[in-house]
Parts: sequence; C-alpha cells; structure tokens
Amino acid sequence: MRRLTDLDAYDRSILRALQADARLSVARLSERVHLSPSAASERLRRLRREGFITGFQVRIDPEKVGAAQAVFLLVTLDHSGPSVQQAFLGAVNALPQFQDGYMMAGEFDFLLKMRVADMAACQAIVSASIQALPGVRRVRAYSVISQFKESSELPL
Repeated sequence: MRRLTDLDAYDRSILRALQADARLSVARLSERVHLSPSAASERLRRLRREGFITGFQVRIDPEKVGAAQAVFLLVTLDHSGPSVQQAFLGAVNALPQFQDGYMMAGEFDFLLKMRVADMAACQAIVSASIQALPGVRRVRAYSVISQFKESSELPL
C-alpha cells in the first residue's frame, strides 16, 4: 500500500489542487501542476485507483437547508456487549443529521457531530433515536455558538 511519502511533487500538487477545487477540469489541473493533460489525467486515475482520492463532494450552506445548528454529542455506552455497540452505530448511521462520528478512547465512547434546525430538533432526535437505545448510559450535547473554521483539507 502506497502512502503520502511514496508520492512525488506532481502527485502532491494534484492532491492539493483538487482539495482546493474538486471541480477543476483536467485541462485546468494540468496547467496548475505543470503537466500535460494526458500525464495529469493518468496520475489522477492512478491516485483514485490507489485510494488517495476517495470521492468528490459539494458543500452546501447548512443554514439555507434548515440545518443551521451544529451540535456535538458525547455518548457513553454501558459496554454490555458488541450488540449494543452495533445497534448504536446502526442508529447513528441511519440518521442523515449526523455528519461525523468518532469512536473515542477516554472518558466517553463516541463523539458525534450533527446538524439540525435548532436545539428542539436535536432533543427530539437524541430522545427518540439515541437515548432510547439499549446500553446508552449518558449523552451530553454541546451546542455550537459560532463556527470559525471548517475544512476537510489535509496537509500534504
């Protein structure tokens, strides 16, 4: 399996350019990274095939679609077995309001990020879909007052 250290400067330039603007045409990409269009296209295909590029997304303004409130949840399970964890993961993955989820080491088991219209919507989802699950011991919700940075770009 190849890693970032196996990539040359051209491959890294391609990845940086696409992180900044995934809609770049191959022609524009080739100009930015100083390669011919055919060479840039081949490298792009290889980077996708090798799993360096896993997809392309459109960012949507959460406020415009009624999901302006960001909330982070800290969830602790009672550790009664793998079925509890699987039920929890299934419930979280089934709800589109949850954007990010992380299994954690330390004081709590999961950190979740959700987007909802308001805190009442958060409470309804948490009560009906998370706290109602067997094995959920504690849920703490932290409402975001304002967001000052958002990025999915990785340092290359």
